[in-house]
Amino acid sequence: MKSLLAWAKQISPNALLLVFFFALYLFTMSGSIRFGDESEKYRVAQSIVERGDLAIRPTVMRSNIGVGGRSYSSYELGQTLLEVPFYLIGKIALRFFPTPDPNWLTELFVGLLNPLITALTVVLLFQTGRLLGYRTRTALALAGAFGFATIAFPYSRSFTREPLLSLLILFSIYAVFQFEQSYKARWLLVTGSATGYLAFSKLIHGVVIPILLVYIVWVIVQTQRRAGIKPRAIGLAVLRGLVVFLLPAILFLVAQSVYAFARYSSPVAGLGGIKTDPASWVWMLIGLSEPLTATWGLLFSADKSLWLYSPPTILFGIALVYWWRQSPRQTALLLVLVLVEFLSVILRPDWDGGTWWGPRYLVQITPLLMLPIGILFESATRRARAIWISVFGGLSAMGLGVQIFGAFTNERDALDLAGQMSTLTVQFNYLSHGVVDSLLINWAPGSSLPQVNPFTFVLLGVLGLSGAMLIGRSTRNQATGAVWPSALFVLFMGFVQAVGLIVWIVAPYPQVLAAKANTRLVAAGNFLAAGNQCVAMRLYLDALDQNTTDQPQAANQIAVLLPRAAGKDIPIDGLRGWENIPAGTLVTDDNVTSIAGAAMRFSAPQGMDTDVSVASRPIGVKPNQTYELSGWTRGLALYGTGYASLALYEDNGNWGASRTTPIVGLEETSGWQPFHVRFTTLPTSRRVFINAGLYRTFGTFWIDGIQLIQVDLNAPPVVTPCK
Repeated sequence: MKSLLAWAKQISPNALLLVFFFALYLFTMSGSIRFGDESEKYRVAQSIVERGDLAIRPTVMRSNIGVGGRSYSSYELGQTLLEVPFYLIGKIALRFFPTPDPNWLTELFVGLLNPLITALTVVLLFQTGRLLGYRTRTALALAGAFGFATIAFPYSRSFTREPLLSLLILFSIYAVFQFEQSYKARWLLVTGSATGYLAFSKLIHGVVIPILLVYIVWVIVQTQRRAGIKPRAIGLAVLRGLVVFLLPAILFLVAQSVYAFARYSSPVAGLGGIKTDPASWVWMLIGLSEPLTATWGLLFSADKSLWLYSPPTILFGIALVYWWRQSPRQTALLLVLVLVEFLSVILRPDWDGGTWWGPRYLVQITPLLMLPIGILFESATRRARAIWISVFGGLSAMGLGVQIFGAFTNERDALDLAGQMSTLTVQFNYLSHGVVDSLLINWAPGSSLPQVNPFTFVLLGVLGLSGAMLIGRSTRNQATGAVWPSALFVLFMGFVQAVGLIVWIVAPYPQVLAAKANTRLVAAGNFLAAGNQCVAMRLYLDALDQNTTDQPQAANQIAVLLPRAAGKDIPIDGLRGWENIPAGTLVTDDNVTSIAGAAMRFSAPQGMDTDVSVASRPIGVKPNQTYELSGWTRGLALYGTGYASLALYEDNGNWGASRTTPIVGLEETSGWQPFHVRFTTLPTSRRVFINAGLYRTFGTFWIDGIQLIQVDLNAPPVVTPCK
């Protein structure tokens, strides 16, 4: 036992911080991609692994056409390359634990990237604090508060680039400070690599390169002068330093230009998340910006205030004054970087970051804002230290309270459920009604207690052990540890979490996702009971879309909230009056996967882009009359170049004066979703046909409960909760 305790005491704070915060972020990870730009970067990683290609499958939301008439992402390559190994791990897991949609598991594993990156940023902030001379307990306090009391916490669960940008900006600072202290050229190379990859990940952040360049020149000149070196030799030293610093940065920029040319035949296209020339795009955005409004909003608004969403950063300005007295050069560098990054945000019209949680575009400077605060804990008098520690502790507790609402809810719900911006008030409202977005904690229909996935207890054990050991390091002010005990501890804890993840998340992943869907169902009932039928309706639709285990309840509620039109039923004499079913494809009746009792299923094997279709027998209609076609559709793994479709064809009874009306177009995967589409026949129309099937795609498509009604325009209008 004594030897085990002695071994445990050799584990470094770096290892403990990494294990603790990675477990914390696994606890709140979302596991699925719901945004267009994150999806694009994921698709590029997928294409690189699956086809060794850069082109992606076009989507309904995004389709930037480039070389060869194919679709490409317009974003930089930095984050995508880091996603590739995680995608590969997910692909391997898929062989052992196949899921109906192959993207479910690969998205889950790619989703591990940001929890890991954010945990590494916590470790790096601790190391940077130690580099600046802070005591261990001070550096641990800063790192811990950054990790759980700032906006970094909820962004660890996302697929955005902000966690990566935060790590790279802080790493650039750390490396240049290391160079300043050691005057070793390798740290210049590290600084250049970090800033180069920063621009490789998001071009606009290349603005830090000239700032660091000036700082490096300043450090070299001052160091050489103190050593009594002659001016000419100083000039040569500066030149060598700049070459070492700029070389990796230039190489990354060249790589990004090659990537741009490969997609759009231009070395600058796609360098800023857009297909056009980035310089012209930037000038256009500046012309549309409102800097004063943006500044006020980012600092003082109730919706996007930096200080509201990261309360500890309130102390940044005060700490900067104290830090200036100790190290004016480092203070100047940090302040300039923060101001330039802030300026780049207020000069864009979308400074608020849209529906994202808090001030999205300030996430990357959050570790910089935390860094100088440690100087307040190093005050000369005990009374002053006690005051600042109390204030910092209170702000950190407030910050943790704020982050809970961002870490356990999905900010996209604000837009999807009510057309709102994601704010603290909105997310509080959703969480209080049970709209939890978690792989581990869910609500089940008919139960008053939450369902807790067993992986939760694995993570709580890891958090408890590593947290207790961190407190011990803080008490003893232990800054370092032995390499092998630290590495073994990280590997062992990683192994424990990996086993837990595989057993309780990966292996039963369809059931895990169904539990998330059940949470939406329960939350819908809560909103319905509270009288908010609009949000309730959309949550019921979400629950079905995500395959809740209680589909009848959701379908019945949707039938009440989204009723069919009043009118006369038009008989449909079979949906397979005509059919096109190529070899290898199937069209069958499906009474198992059904929501209305008699579904029709279309299926084509993976990789077989094909057309599979049926058409109903002719259905007699009257000209200039209003009809409503309703029913249900469902899609699974529709990842070809086309889509699944349902459409209406009408004509004059002799194949003339025809018109086709698209009703539903599906791609990827979705659960049962209703449709109610009204149309008015042409003056010449005498009949309609219902067409359904797969168009240039593979996967599985279901239709069910198809009904046609001649709408009674004199009947009271159908009332729905929201548009």
